[in-house]
Amino acid sequence: FVSKRNSVEQLDLLTEARSTFKVKAENSQSWIKLNGGQHVPVRVDYTTEMWDRLHAAISTKEMSVADRAGLLLDAYALAKAGQMQASTLIKLLSSYDTENDYSVWNALSQVFTGLDTVLLENQGAHSKFQAFVAKVIKAQAAKMGWDSKPDDGHLGKLLRSLLIQLQSTFASNDEDVVKQAKMRFDKYVANPLDPEIAKILPDGYKVSVFAIVLKNSAGAAEYEKLKSLIDVVETDAEKKLILQSLGFVKDVELKRQTLDWCTSGAVKLQDFFYPIGSVSQSNLVGSNLAWEYFQENFERISEMLSSASPSLLNAVVRYSTTNFASEEKANALEQFFKENPREQVSRKVGQIVENTRSLAKFKERVLPEFL
Repeated sequence: FVSKRNSVEQLDLLTEARSTFKVKAENSQSWIKLNGGQHVPVRVDYTTEMWDRLHAAISTKEMSVADRAGLLLDAYALAKAGQMQASTLIKLLSSYDTENDYSVWNALSQVFTGLDTVLLENQGAHSKFQAFVAKVIKAQAAKMGWDSKPDDGHLGKLLRSLLIQLQSTFASNDEDVVKQAKMRFDKYVANPLDPEIAKILPDGYKVSVFAIVLKNSAGAAEYEKLKSLIDVVETDAEKKLILQSLGFVKDVELKRQTLDWCTSGAVKLQDFFYPIGSVSQSNLVGSNLAWEYFQENFERISEMLSSASPSLLNAVVRYSTTNFASEEKANALEQFFKENPREQVSRKVGQIVENTRSLAKFKERVLPEFL
C-alpha cells in the first residue's frame, strides 16, 4: 500500500480468500491506497471514510500519477459492475478539477465518455452531467489554452488536444470555446494548404474544432465549406479528419444528407463509415438517425460491401450503434439481425448487444445522481 507520495510499505501476499491487515494511521486525515503504483491487476474498493480521505490526496497531488489514474479506473470499473455506489464515483470525479497530468486526464476522458453514453437518452440528466464535466475541466482547459507553448513537450501537446476534445463534447456551447473554435475554423477553410495553419490548428484537435463550429452553425454555410475541402486537401489523413467531423452539423437534414452522400459511392469504401460515426456520435438525434438509416438502407449497404473485407460491415455496425445503452436498443439490434442474418458480423453484433445490456444496467444506477 501507499500512504504518501513515494512511501510504500510492502505487505505479504494474500494466501487465502480473506485476510485482515491492520495499518496504523498517522492522524485523522491520513490516507491509504492499496496496490500502490498499480502494479497488480486487481480492482480495489474502500470504505466511505477511506474514499473521503483519498479525495484530498488527489486534489493536492500528494498521490502519484499512476495512483491517481488507477484509483479512478478502479472506481469506474467497480461502479459499472455494480460493486460500488455510483455516487462514490461521481464524488471522486469532482476531486480531479485541479489535475494537470495527461495520463490522468486520459483516464478521466474514458470515464466521462462512458458516462456520457449511459446518460445520453435522458435529456435532463445528460444536460446536468455535461455541466458537471464542464466544471471539472474548466480550470485546466483555461490553463492549457488553445495555442502551443515553448515548454509544452509531447505530453503537453497531447493534454491540450485532449482538453479541447473534452470541451467539444461537454462545453461546445460555451461562448469562449465557440469563439476560439470559430476563429481557427475560419482561417483553416480560407486556406487549408497554408503551412502556417498548423500553428493555430494542429491535427490533434482539428476534428474537435470542426465539431464545435458545426454544432453551433445556424445553416449550411460552414458545413458546405468544410465538405468542399475534401477535394482540396492533399493527404488522405487530412480528408479523414473532415469525414470524421461532418456529422456533427446541427441541422438534422444535413445529417441525413451526410449519410446519403457517404453511402452513395462518393467516399472511398475504406473511409465511408467515418461520416456515419460522426452522425451517430453527435447527439441523441444523430444516434437515433444513424441507427434508423442503417436499418432502412441495410440491403443497399450490404450490397455495396459484398466483395469488400468483412471488417467494413463490422465497422458500419459499430459506428451505427455507438451510443446504445438501453435494453430496448439491445433488443432492437438483436431482433434486426435475427431477421437479417449476416455471418460476418454475428460476433460483433453479439458483443454490442452484450455491452449495451451491461450499460443499461449501469444507467439504472447512475441516472439518479443527475435527476
